[in-house]
Amino acid sequence: MFIRRGRGGGFGGMILEACEQAAWAAGFRRLEMGATLTGVPFYWAKGYVELEAVEAPLGDGLTLPIVRMGKSKSDRKGSG
Repeated sequence: MFIRRGRGGGFGGMILEACEQAAWAAGFRRLEMGATLTGVPFYWAKGYVELEAVEAPLGDGLTLPIVRMGKSKSDRKGSG
C-alpha cells in the first residue's frame, strides 16, 4: 500500500486496521510485511517491529531497500 505522505486523513491506518482485523478473524496469529524506508515509522506506530533489512530485486541489477516488519496477535494493545 502506498499513501501520499502528509495527507493526514488516516486512510493508511484505516486500510491497515481493516486488513489486520480480517487476518485476526481468519485465525492468523502473526502478520509480516516489507515496508519501504519511509513507511517504517508508520508501521512502528501501529505496533510492528523491525525483523530485518532486505533488498528487493527490481531487475536490471536494481534493488529496493525494505524492512521486513512483523506483529503478533499477542502484541496487540488490549488483547490480554
